[in-house]
Amino acid sequence: MEVRRVACERTARFVSLDLDGELSRFERAMLVRHLETCPRCAAEATMIRDLTLRLRTAPLERLPSPVVVRWPRRRVGRFAQSAMAAAAVAVVGVWFGIASSERARAPVIAFTPNAAAVAAAGGRYDWPAGLPRSPRMVQLVPGGLYTSGVTN
Repeated sequence: MEVRRVACERTARFVSLDLDGELSRFERAMLVRHLETCPRCAAEATMIRDLTLRLRTAPLERLPSPVVVRWPRRRVGRFAQSAMAAAAVAVVGVWFGIASSERARAPVIAFTPNAAAVAAAGGRYDWPAGLPRSPRMVQLVPGGLYTSGVTN
């Protein structure tokens, strides 16, 4: 068994991509350079190009009978469908039951803004905290710009 070099393997892929016009200029330059220095790959590339040209220029042949693709039907009984639907309804019911019981146990905190804080902020305050709006702040952080605060 003969072992091919990595450059020869890459060239075999590049020849096919070149025929489809999918190589970048750099990849095309690598292909041309390798074909200039490797006679074996150059002969294979010529053979592949000739075969592709002949296949693409050959007239289309009519098939004696049409090709029909049939998808296999799923065979799930009515009982199985009903059982799956009932299980789905039960799961959703349990989920909503747990979610509503969690909300019922959670403490509810009511807050009425302080009239002095509202007056000091000129009638503009962050709801529900009742605090004056903070000025907008922009910081440059490693991931980009970070903006905080509220715009007027």
